[in-house]
Amino acid sequence: MDSSFLLLIILLKEEYLEDVVLALTENGASGAVVVDGVNMQAMLAYQIPIFAGFREELGAQPGYAKVLLSQVSDANFPERFISALQEGGTDFRRDELGRLMLIPLGVYIDPSTP
Repeated sequence: MDSSFLLLIILLKEEYLEDVVLALTENGASGAVVVDGVNMQAMLAYQIPIFAGFREELGAQPGYAKVLLSQVSDANFPERFISALQEGGTDFRRDELGRLMLIPLGVYIDPSTP
């Protein structure tokens, strides 16, 4: 039985989206889904009135994010992905782009696979 993982990337700097998508594609995660999001601190500060007084502590600007999801079969995918970004001049850690998680999947059903 092949291993299967959910790759989850929370991209906090949208200007790097193209670089991230290219690095994913180069490493075989071409079926990723990109979802628009708002970080919870920004939501608290700007959409829930009781927290409006904490805007300075929570962040002065609304925080938008992109969430990228993809199934991958290789536990070493994050290292290859980060290396591909570095080769393109982007350092995921140094540039504080966001968060990356690899979560083992118990079941993965792909309708395009017999």
